[in-house]
Amino acid sequence: MPTSSRANALAGLTMYCPCKPAAVFAHRVAWLSTALLGPGVLPGRRRPWESPIESQVWTELLEAWSPVVGSFDTFAVYERPPGPRPGLAILLIKGGQPVGFVKVRRNDPKALLNEATALKLVWASRPRSFLVSEPLDTGEIAGWHYLLVTPSQSRLHRMLRDRPLDHIIEDVQVGLAGLPRPASAPRHWVPMHGDLSVWNLRQAVFGRTLPSLMDWEYAGWGPPGADETWYQASLAAVTGDAPPVSTAEEAILYWEAWVGSWSTADPKEAQGVTSLLEALAAMRPQKRPRHPSSDTRNRR
Repeated sequence: MPTSSRANALAGLTMYCPCKPAAVFAHRVAWLSTALLGPGVLPGRRRPWESPIESQVWTELLEAWSPVVGSFDTFAVYERPPGPRPGLAILLIKGGQPVGFVKVRRNDPKALLNEATALKLVWASRPRSFLVSEPLDTGEIAGWHYLLVTPSQSRLHRMLRDRPLDHIIEDVQVGLAGLPRPASAPRHWVPMHGDLSVWNLRQAVFGRTLPSLMDWEYAGWGPPGADETWYQASLAAVTGDAPPVSTAEEAILYWEAWVGSWSTADPKEAQGVTSLLEALAAMRPQKRPRHPSSDTRNRR
C-alpha cells in the first residue's frame, strides 16, 4: 500500500473489494479515515516493499509498461499467496490517479492470454450493462508473463446484491461469441465469463455508474445458466442467505465439480469450499413429499 500521499493510499485501497460485513465495515473505516486524516492512520508496519521478482527483471518490466501507460510514480501491489499460480496484481499510479493495472504471473501464460483474448472481444462489443477494462499489452520477461489493462473505476467499490443479471449475462455472451469453442464443449453450451461472482462484479459506492466486471481468466464455454448459477452461489456463500432455486442442473453439477477440485489445505479455503458446495446444493429444487390421501386414491 503506497503511503506517500493521501491520494496514493486511497487509490491503493480501491484494489480491495470486501464482501463479508465485518471486512466491508473495516474497509469503509479505513477509507474514510485516510480521506480525512491521511495515510498515517492506516494500521500496520511501514516498510519498503521488496519485489519477489529479480531486481533486473523487475526493472525491465517497469520499463516495458511505461511506454504504454505513460510515466507513473508509485504503485499498489497485491501478492498472490503461495500456490500453483504465484504472481502479482499491480495498480500503477501517477499523482494519486491509477493509470494502469497489471497482472504478473510466473510461468503461467495460458490464463493471462485467455483473459487478454476475452477482454479484446468484450471491449470491442461495447457492453451496455457493465464496464470492462481495455487490454493494452501482453508480454513476457524472463519467465514472468504480464497482462496490462486500463484501471477500473478509481473509487470505493461494493458488491452487488439485488441487481438483475439478465442484461449483464446477455452482454457477456454477445461479447464472447467469437471465443474459440473447444472440441470437447457440447453443442448446447454457451459463452460464459467463468467467474461471475460477487467479488468480480463491483459497483462504485458513490455515484450512479455501471458496475465493473473483472477477472476474465476463466472465460470460455459452459452449460446454460452457468454464470447466473455461480453468481447466486457466491452471493449465498458470502451472505449466508438462501440462494434462489434453479433448474439449471447441468450448471450446478459443473460448478460442484470445479469447486470440488479446489485445495482445502488451508482452513479458510476449506470453509469457502464448504460454503459454496452447500449453496449449490441448496439451489436444487426439493422434491415434494406426496400427500397421504393421494397415495390412498392411487391404491384404489
